[in-house]
Amino acid sequence: MPPTVSEFRDLLEAAPLGTIVDEHILAGDSFFFRRTPRAQVTLESHLQAQLGITANQVRLVGSGHAGYSLAPDGFPRTFSRASDLDVVVVSDILFDGLWQTILRWHYGLPGRRMPAASYDAANRIYWGWIAPDRLDVSGLPRSAQIMAVVEHRTRWFNCFQSISRNPIFAARAVKGRLYRTWEHARLYHIDSLRALKEAVVRRE
Repeated sequence: MPPTVSEFRDLLEAAPLGTIVDEHILAGDSFFFRRTPRAQVTLESHLQAQLGITANQVRLVGSGHAGYSLAPDGFPRTFSRASDLDVVVVSDILFDGLWQTILRWHYGLPGRRMPAASYDAANRIYWGWIAPDRLDVSGLPRSAQIMAVVEHRTRWFNCFQSISRNPIFAARAVKGRLYRTWEHARLYHIDSLRALKEAVVRRE
């Protein structure tokens, strides 16, 4: 069972952030799956079929996992019917394939000027993660490089859009973020907890 809000506050105060991530963010039972047991198998099977990954490359995080928001500006808002589900997908194959596709696109651009929205999304690659559906190529002339980017983006978007239509998920928005390795995901969530801890301290 995930820690209660009170228990999580105590953990933030006393435990190393890496330990919290290892034991309670990227591990442990998820609040949403405990209430809806079939959802875990459904989600994992869907992502395996659509993205060609395995169940151990998928992890529910955020309020769907904890039962309350872990965002600095949202903690400890309770998980509700309106809450999104945030999913971590870890695959060096998917990540590197998209990374190389973006590079080929960028190198072929006149002046190498990528649209701001896509540049912002692609810039996350430095940190070892990317949200493929945020790559924006709207209004750009179609080239082989752009169409390759569109293929990655569309596959990712359709994957998560279609799982949101499954009755088990009650039309929730299911969002995915692609990480290259689990260590990249771990470091990201440690940094997120650091921001949360600072926000909680400021409020007290």
